[in-house]
Parts: sequence; structure tokens; C-alpha cells
Amino acid sequence: TDFPSLLDYIDVYRGEVDPALCDTIVEMLASSPGWEKATVGKGDLRDDFRNCEVISFQGYPELDTEVCKVVGNALNRYRTNHPFADVSVDVGYNVLRYGVGSFFKEHVDSYENNRRTVSCSIALNDGFEGGEMAFFNGEKIYRLSKGDIIMFPSSFTYPHQILPITKGVRYSIVTWLN
Repeated sequence: TDFPSLLDYIDVYRGEVDPALCDTIVEMLASSPGWEKATVGKGDLRDDFRNCEVISFQGYPELDTEVCKVVGNALNRYRTNHPFADVSVDVGYNVLRYGVGSFFKEHVDSYENNRRTVSCSIALNDGFEGGEMAFFNGEKIYRLSKGDIIMFPSSFTYPHQILPITKGVRYSIVTWLN
């Protein structure tokens, strides 16, 4: 009998998001004054562990509605592929900005004070180097293009990282589903 591999639960949906929507999100938020240093855990600033900026979708209801539809469609596909992924609600959306030298070291998305089931990341742009999503201590690396979505379990069995940006700026949306 063939048993599923951990990789079988990492789904990448190529070209899932309209490039015009990706461009609109980046254009609306890139020069916003609301960017903050991204934190870890209980709000700790750890530049040695996570070095990027974050902005919430709060205040952009029209974007929130569009992204909610996109994530809902991807979630339906994910649940079709993985029927035991009993999730239906996202926790809201953040946009992340990684400049040259930015990274997020290996981590998992579910922890004691923040139980999450499925992680979702949407690539909003191209034109940068580095910034790949690497799983399992770099054993499996995904290079996402503008409009791609990656979904995977948030649990301790899916350690992942964002490799350092070496050129340009990387924008992505992240959310988690419960």
C-alpha cells in the first residue's frame, strides 16, 4: 500500500489570482504608512528570526472581499483534495513585504496561543530574487509566481521558511484557516 507523503498535503494553485488584483493590492498598499515590523509569537520583535514588514487589510474592505472569494475558492479545492481538512473560516489577511535581506527562519504556524489548521499564502508579485518558500529544512523549495497560492497544514509537521530576498521586493498575503 502506498502511504501519502507529507508533500501530498502541500497544494500549489498556479495562476489562481487575477494578476490585475495582485497589482491593485500592491499599488494600494506599497506606499501606505501602515506598515509595521512583523513580530513572532506573542508580539515579540525578533529581527534575527523574522525580518519583514506587515500590514493588515483592515480599512480596505473592497480588497478584503475580493481576497476572501479567492481564498474561498482555493479552500474548496484544498478540501476536495484533503477531505479531512475540516476548516471553513479564515482569520483575516495580512500583506507581508520582504525587501533585500528580509527572511523568516524555519517555523510552524500553529502554536499554543494560536491554533491554526491550514496555512495559505498568495504571491502578489514577481520581479524579485530569493524569497522562496522552503519546507523541511530546505529539502523542498517552492518558487511562487504572481497569482499563485500555496496551502498546507499549519501543524508542527510542516516547518517552513521564507528564504532571504537577494534582489527586489516580495509581496504576499497570508492567512490561516480554522
